[in-house]
Formats: sequence, structure tokens, C-alpha cells
Amino acid sequence: MEDLSKDKPAYFRIPESSTANPQAPEMIPVKTNTTRKSAAVHTIGHSERMIEKDGFKVIVDTNGSLLTDMDLLVRLKALRQTLAQEENLPAYCVLTNDVLSRLATDKPTTREEFVEIKGIGEQRYKRFGERFIAEIKKHIES
Repeated sequence: MEDLSKDKPAYFRIPESSTANPQAPEMIPVKTNTTRKSAAVHTIGHSERMIEKDGFKVIVDTNGSLLTDMDLLVRLKALRQTLAQEENLPAYCVLTNDVLSRLATDKPTTREEFVEIKGIGEQRYKRFGERFIAEIKKHIES
């Protein structure tokens, strides 16, 4: 039988014995019956999950208590519709339902808090942010 490894470069060749290449590292046997520890689950603070309510995914805690302010969500949805008509855009191009739910939950009142919400960046803030923040502040005061 012909040795085909000679056609390959030296770094592809497998030495026939460990004495053929004394600088090669020795092979370490692998344990076959290894047991792994199960991962410990740690929770910090409260855990959130989303449920469907009134056509929106709203945020609830582990006990099922609603964290999203539904009155504010309705106000933000109306504002989104107004902005969409002004800009001649579909409503989801202004902000998505998930972002509206997060706004109604977190109630950001500064630019920094507003931009940290997933789905909002500098461009959306520049176009719509001040009006949403004003609506949130108005809701908090009332």
C-alpha cells in the first residue's frame, strides 16, 4: 500500500511513532466517564416575562402582577398614531408595540434613559423622543 502522506506538506503529516518527532507533545488520555456538575440558577431582583393583553405584549413579574402602566400605554399608542400620520408612515415605523410596552413600563424621562431602551437609537430619539418623553412626564404628573 502506498503512503499518501508524503504528498502532503510536513505540517499535515502524522508521525508514525512518537520517536519520529521528539519535539511533538505527548497525547494525554481523555477520561471517558466524566460527570459534570449541574449549573446553579441565580436570580437577581425580580424576573420579568411578557403576556398578551389588549393586543400588546405587556410585562409582568413572576407573580403575574402587571408592571406595564396600561393607561400610559394607551396614551403612547395614541401619540404614536398621531406621529405616524404626521410623518406619513406606518405606526410600527415610529415605534414598535414592544418598544411602547417597554416605555410604559420603564417610563424614561431623560434622553439617556430613553435611548437605552432596546429598539430606540439616536435617530428615533431625534425624530420622536422629545414628544414621547413629554407625554410620559405629563402622565406621571397627573
